[in-house]
Amino acid sequence: MINQREIILNIKDLTVFYDKIKALDIKSLNLQGSILGILGRNGSGKSTLIKTILGLLPPSSGSINITIENSIEKIEAIPSQHMAYSPEEGSIFSDVSIEEYIKLWCRLKQNDKNYDKKDGLKYIEKLGVN
Repeated sequence: MINQREIILNIKDLTVFYDKIKALDIKSLNLQGSILGILGRNGSGKSTLIKTILGLLPPSSGSINITIENSIEKIEAIPSQHMAYSPEEGSIFSDVSIEEYIKLWCRLKQNDKNYDKKDGLKYIEKLGVN
């Protein structure tokens, strides 16, 4: 028998700005289930919310808490280990250089701000973007 997991997402007083434009304003959101999805119209804030949950966009205020629970344990979700995001465009941030983008993902996936200077450097050199 497979041990079913529950994902619990709690958001409180979350705001995200792009410059001076408020892109997201969530007073309270509590979701729980084995699979969570976000639906909405174009421009409704779905991608902004996902990027904020993953730590790719900093919140201006508020809190996001995600836990994964099963019959054995309850752990805090770590975006780089427990979540994935596939943007519909080729780049998450159009104003970020290729080198900065690689450094960002090295930091996020390895949880090491200096990974790009160590093991990640071979990828940067291989792509010729340094």
